Amino acid sequence: LISWSTVLGPTVRAGGASLFAVVVSVAYPIGDILLLTVAVLAFVQGSRRRGPLILVSLGMGAMALSDGAFAYLTTSGSFSTVSIVDLGWCVGFALIGLGGVVRSDDALASSPDRAVVPASVLPYAGLLVAAVVVLSQNLMGRAVDRPSVALSTVVLVLVLARQFTTLTDNRELARIVNARETELRHQAFYDGLTGLANRALFINRVRHALELQGRDQRPVSVAFVDLDGFKGINDTLGHAAGDELLVLVARRLGGIARSADTLARLGGDEFALLMEHGDDPSAMARAVVEALRGPFQLNGRLVKMSASVGVATVGDETGTLSADDLLSRADIAMYAVKRSGRNDFRQYTSDLRLAEGDDMVLRQALADAIQQRQVRAVFQPIFNISNGGLVGYEALARWRYNGADVPPDVFVPVAERTGLIAALTSLMLDHACGQLAAWSAELGHSTMLMGVNISAQELGDPSLHQRVLAAVASHGLAPDQLVLEITESALVANPVTARMTLTSLTDLGVTFSLDDFGSGFNGFSQLIGVPLRSVKLDQTFIADIDTDPASRRLLEGVMLLIRHLGLRVVGEGVERPEQLEVLRAVGCDAAQGYLLGRPADASVIDVLGQVLASDVGLTADTARL
Repeated sequence: LISWSTVLGPTVRAGGASLFAVVVSVAYPIGDILLLTVAVLAFVQGSRRRGPLILVSLGMGAMALSDGAFAYLTTSGSFSTVSIVDLGWCVGFALIGLGGVVRSDDALASSPDRAVVPASVLPYAGLLVAAVVVLSQNLMGRAVDRPSVALSTVVLVLVLARQFTTLTDNRELARIVNARETELRHQAFYDGLTGLANRALFINRVRHALELQGRDQRPVSVAFVDLDGFKGINDTLGHAAGDELLVLVARRLGGIARSADTLARLGGDEFALLMEHGDDPSAMARAVVEALRGPFQLNGRLVKMSASVGVATVGDETGTLSADDLLSRADIAMYAVKRSGRNDFRQYTSDLRLAEGDDMVLRQALADAIQQRQVRAVFQPIFNISNGGLVGYEALARWRYNGADVPPDVFVPVAERTGLIAALTSLMLDHACGQLAAWSAELGHSTMLMGVNISAQELGDPSLHQRVLAAVASHGLAPDQLVLEITESALVANPVTARMTLTSLTDLGVTFSLDDFGSGFNGFSQLIGVPLRSVKLDQTFIADIDTDPASRRLLEGVMLLIRHLGLRVVGEGVERPEQLEVLRAVGCDAAQGYLLGRPADASVIDVLGQVLASDVGLTADTARL
């Protein structure tokens, strides 16, 4: 439109001596329009090599001015071969050539201070210039011709169409942005795997509930749910199966949670439930335990699962707590359930905090003692009942703190609760294997056995396999000299992981013994499908076998069953000769207890003297229990 009003229109109206002359005259301004369009677009959209683009654009502009002047002068008949018009072409070619050799300044290209007018402004700037040109010519007395009106209409329609398209695009962009904000808001407050509320939203809801509780004194409760043995599922079946299990757990919990409750996944295998309406939280906690106790279908396999639940409540008698304090109380109660055997729930009470505080004190002292190898091993002998031969020893952990002995049933659970059990087990394996290697060298053979207790948590630790092999190899022992003693609770807590760990170590020659058999309610079921070599009868199981006929008959029945399973039997806690005679009569293979020898430091044990004092020497037959 600008070209038509200034150069192109007058050129067309002036005509020429021939059609060819008209075409040539018109070709110049039309070519200039194309060149300037390309130059402006390249200059606006190019983000790099801005310096050369400026030179090239200026060169094209100079050439366009000379072309326009040439066409106008030619049409009016006033063009001469030597004119100031030629200067524009010279300058234009010089600038284009200079743009090809000048160094690009990338720093200027990326600088916001050097940014050119955005492309979105160009249509309106062009329309404004065109309007000014057309109006100025009209004011100068030149009538607006039909092509100018038509071009003005086309330009206006195109600009309006572009505006409409921009508004449509902006509306679509706004919709996308809103959808994205909604998605981000959901991701910020909801768990991506289960769809439950996440920790941030849960804490926010708890804070709001506590604010309301401060006004109306309505009790608010939080239940903290932790899955038992979830790590074993991940380690044995894979993380995909673990994620699937979490989704199934979330569905079961969602099925028992009420619409007014807030159910959240706090992370990992931890869930939480907020109850705001004063209902009995113990009933809900009991429902959670029962709901998660049933088996889950994972990849065509039935997997047993359980949960430990801690509950904390704030009411008018306790005052207002922070959200973190309330959740911490529920967490403490949950760990109390873990300590007492899992698969249950417990309400927070003030005395639980003291137990946790004691844990923190003992944890640091125990960690230092393990690192400095101050947790020592004592050894209790095990004898073959039929011939009196020495079978081996059981290594037992002992620790003195502040001048007093700390019982194993105190510091071992502390190690389990505070993450020190792996280090403690590794230390005991090293103590036991080192002493067994020394005694084997003294005896001149490798048939003596050494028992080491393994925690339930260790059966779910993938590193146990390597740590056991490292201890055996570092002391030059045969793997079958080591007997790892596990409890029934370990098999119950981590059934899948326990069986896999036992199988992998058994394949390498390490043997296992089920310790404290008879102390649990489901001991017989744990003997099926587990690669055990022997069973150690719990002291309570044989306490009255020499005085109570019913206890002896029960022992005889248990012995018959264990024999059918092909397992050897060791009687623990033998304190009276009469007990030993009953064990011999019913066919028990070996025994240990205060009657036969108390736990003692290796420095006071004369292993060679014990072998020589027995009726028969230590042989492969007597030792293979």
